[in-house]
Amino acid sequence: MIKSKKLAVVGFSGLSGATQVGLNFAGGVDIPKEDTIFIFYGKTESVNSGYIDELNSFGINHHFAKKTRPKIDLPAEFQVFRFLQRHKPKNVLLASSAPIFGILAYKLLNFFRSNIITIEQHPLNLTSIKEYLHSYIGFAFFEYVVPASQAYAEGFSQKMSPLSKIFARKLVVVPNGLNIPARTTSAETLANKQTIKLGMAARFDDCKDFETVLRATAKLNASGSIKYIFEIAGDGPNRAKIEKLVDELQLRPYVAFHGLLSKTSMKAFYQNVDIYIQSTTGEAMSISMLEAMGYGLIFLGTRVRGVQEFIIPKKNGLLFECGNADDLVDKIESIVSNPALAKALAAGARTHYENNFSLSNMVNGYSKLLKI
Repeated sequence: MIKSKKLAVVGFSGLSGATQVGLNFAGGVDIPKEDTIFIFYGKTESVNSGYIDELNSFGINHHFAKKTRPKIDLPAEFQVFRFLQRHKPKNVLLASSAPIFGILAYKLLNFFRSNIITIEQHPLNLTSIKEYLHSYIGFAFFEYVVPASQAYAEGFSQKMSPLSKIFARKLVVVPNGLNIPARTTSAETLANKQTIKLGMAARFDDCKDFETVLRATAKLNASGSIKYIFEIAGDGPNRAKIEKLVDELQLRPYVAFHGLLSKTSMKAFYQNVDIYIQSTTGEAMSISMLEAMGYGLIFLGTRVRGVQEFIIPKKNGLLFECGNADDLVDKIESIVSNPALAKALAAGARTHYENNFSLSNMVNGYSKLLKI
């Protein structure tokens, strides 16, 4: 029998912005934590330790279904189905729709008595047959499909036409939400600083444009008396390539690789950065961007989809052209030379976070859809 108050959240076992959204919701929703379960699914050998620490702090149990086969792994999906059958949640939030057939089986074999919501992770980047299949199943069989912004919703609706017209009511926007306390003191002014720290937290993959920031860092340090340090948090398959470029540009004294950081260490990372840079060729769901705004950092982002939708130029950040190191240098120097602009951007970033991306707003949005 389906349990009316129980909640299950399904997420990737490795680093994922959508999984962090699921964790934030699980920790913030107003139901007993013993009525909540988190199911991880992925190719990693174990679940990311930071996720486990976070769930332990909430008092939430978890399961892990390890994916061992490429593309569709039916045995692993059956494990997800079994975990759901064991727990019998009325409400299911899919921070990962990867085990879509296991989840669909749960829906069908329990006679549609569960409320299932899927967070649309690739609203503007649907390319593979598998991604389209997941989205079609979500529209056809689940209660709601949720992108993180209106721009995402409109782009996703166009890609999914004509099905999106038939199920238009199922497409509901819920912005991502985080719980970041306000600064107790104002951000330190950049005026008269001899060392300015640039920061970026991201996975080293093909869509993250570290190269442009590195070239900008080299140009900044080649002229003027101010020392610029580029602080990087993250890891991934392209790290060796990026480190090689650091050596080619002779930037070792000006670049710090911190690797993967815990949630506590990430807080210290953000508080140690003066200007945050989101250099990317496109985003689906950037938690680090929202975190930077939440910490009231001066924000610079590339003028690409998934970033520009969240930036009001000269209000909560500045945009630069993707791949254009000279443009990035100009934007950084304009901020450093203009204390009033720097102060306004930092304050505007925090205000934009509070108005649009607070944890309470996100929890309320998903709770209404799940009827919790």
